[in-house]
Amino acid sequence: MPYRVATGDMRHRIQLQSSTSSSDSFGQPSRNWTTYQTCWAKIEGAGGAESAIDSQTQSLTYTTVTIRFNPAVLTDQQILWRNRTLAIKGLRDPDGRRTWLVLDCVDRQKPGETI
Repeated sequence: MPYRVATGDMRHRIQLQSSTSSSDSFGQPSRNWTTYQTCWAKIEGAGGAESAIDSQTQSLTYTTVTIRFNPAVLTDQQILWRNRTLAIKGLRDPDGRRTWLVLDCVDRQKPGETI
């Protein structure tokens, strides 16, 4: 059965970004993000959790993003949407037809930060 997305659901404008590594003036590694595509997406909240990292509680928000199929999207990339940065953690072609691509993402907040 084909996976269906209504045209009206694709109402969020996102930026797909890939990273490049370089060194700063002190020779320390630095990661820079570059937008390689802007596209329309369906955004759905998928829940949340809290975890303790370095003795600090960190809030994790899970988001599902659906876009038109794009073989250039990888799990080491990120999405900019509104004022949020979503790390891509998983990719799936829901019906195997290469029409839609569902991205499982996580948005990490720093302690005390609000979205």
